[in-house]
Amino acid sequence: MVVGPFLKLWIVSFGEPQNVVMAAEDHVDIALTPELEAYVNKKVRSGRYCSAEDVVREALRVLEERDRREDLDLAELRDKVAAGLEQLDRGEAWDLPDDIEEAVEKIKSRGQCRLGLGMHPCP
Repeated sequence: MVVGPFLKLWIVSFGEPQNVVMAAEDHVDIALTPELEAYVNKKVRSGRYCSAEDVVREALRVLEERDRREDLDLAELRDKVAAGLEQLDRGEAWDLPDDIEEAVEKIKSRGQCRLGLGMHPCP
């Protein structure tokens, strides 16, 4: 088991008494539902992971990566909203057509054309 910058994880099931505390031995006790405990055990039995600790480390790594991507996506969305608001301030807005469905279909058609997915010749 790796010791040092990594934490040793002791997995306990819900039925047993536990505390989620950081002990002097640098380990964390976590409680899993029976379903999650079975899933972790299945992953270890598959041979892909050597221990429950490895499964939990990988799960946390994936969660961290997802959180990082969500943060980047949110920052990109904020930038686009700010750019849109600046365009509005400069008077660069356009009115929506009366037939919004038709406008949406035109936009989709142009996008499909650009991707080479259009069912009809591109205009």
